[in-house]
Amino acid sequence: MNRKLADTIVLDFTVHLPTTGAVSDADALPTVEVFEDETDTSLSGATVTKRVGKTGNYRVAVVATTGNGFEVGKSYNVVVTVVAGTVTAKAVIGSFFIDSKRLADLNDLAAGSAMTLTPAYDAAKVAAPESGGNVAAIKTKTDNLPSDPASNTQVNTRLATSGYAAPDNSGISAIKTKTDNLPADPAVEGNIQAHVADALAAYDPPTKAELEAAVSPLALEAGIEAHVLAVLNSYDPPTRAEATADKTAILAAVTALNDITVGEFLSGDLSDNLSFPANSLADLVRKLFWVVCNRLVITDASGAFTAYKTDGVTPAAAGTITDNGATTARSKPTWP
Repeated sequence: MNRKLADTIVLDFTVHLPTTGAVSDADALPTVEVFEDETDTSLSGATVTKRVGKTGNYRVAVVATTGNGFEVGKSYNVVVTVVAGTVTAKAVIGSFFIDSKRLADLNDLAAGSAMTLTPAYDAAKVAAPESGGNVAAIKTKTDNLPSDPASNTQVNTRLATSGYAAPDNSGISAIKTKTDNLPADPAVEGNIQAHVADALAAYDPPTKAELEAAVSPLALEAGIEAHVLAVLNSYDPPTRAEATADKTAILAAVTALNDITVGEFLSGDLSDNLSFPANSLADLVRKLFWVVCNRLVITDASGAFTAYKTDGVTPAAAGTITDNGATTARSKPTWP
């Protein structure tokens, strides 16, 4: 059984004659020893008393105090020594454990009895609830919440009109009209080759007679017409054979673009730091790459834009986007 420190534990035992087993008083008052766990030295605080008017009935009272050597968390055995009919006998009449708490402590409480806990708890339970500090900070936040947060009307009424900027839907539509004309894969050199080949295949240089015939019906003033005719007279267009030879050479150069890898494109013949003849095929392809693939900064208010070279720092081209879907012509980029 579990008992609490400072309890008095009372145990009963009876005495019988060893020859007949009949109940009998002991030859002398029995003695008692109390042993703690594996300790063989008996503790003090235990006494034996004969029950009044009862033959062979005795009780042992054990006062389990720290002064008598008892400790919390220890087990104890109570042993009595009896001499009856000149025969000495011993027996363990009881065992108990000293616990820090007992179920009986709860049973001793009457209904409605107050319990005294720690001083800190007693102070906390009578303290006034917090009225400032964290409570005030929380209230400041919750005061900003709508009474019906699930209603979108609450949100709409709290959105400042001055802070709302409608999207430029017309401008977006105009940009889409332009981007719809771009190929699905503008980085593929095959697209460039196909367009150049088609243009060269359809090229048929005009003759001087055809140019003069085109100018004559314009009814220009005599001085202007004479100047134009003088220029035309000095014009010597290439023959079809010459144009075909030039076309073959250009197509061969364009075909060679198919052999350029991405790595060669970025670090080889088309690198930022190399120079090419103005408007040469390599120059135009590299400029196209800069605009399509590199950093592009556009100023919303003015439409001014700057395209940067592969390093992302050096400007490659600058201009202004002025095409708004009407008749206004957009400016051409200015190349450094």
